[in-house]
Amino acid sequence: MNNTENSTRKNRNSQKSIADYKKKHYKQINVSVAADKKEIILAHAEKYQDEVGEPRTKGYSPKGSVNAFINRAIDETMERDIKAGDGE
Repeated sequence: MNNTENSTRKNRNSQKSIADYKKKHYKQINVSVAADKKEIILAHAEKYQDEVGEPRTKGYSPKGSVNAFINRAIDETMERDIKAGDGE
């Protein structure tokens, strides 16, 4: 086996490991927003969403991550609702 084949095999194994991990630990929720609102959300996340965690560690999200911004928005809203007695 040459270096290219070995590298390709390692890459496929790595991609499969990542996919398996995500399948086990994460679930997706699809959210629909108006086209113009999507651009506003992207710009807001880019400006205000800070980096979370350390690179290459569980829970890491880079600065400007829309996924991290949406998760933060959900967490903060749920916390606020529970404190107000409207949730849980």
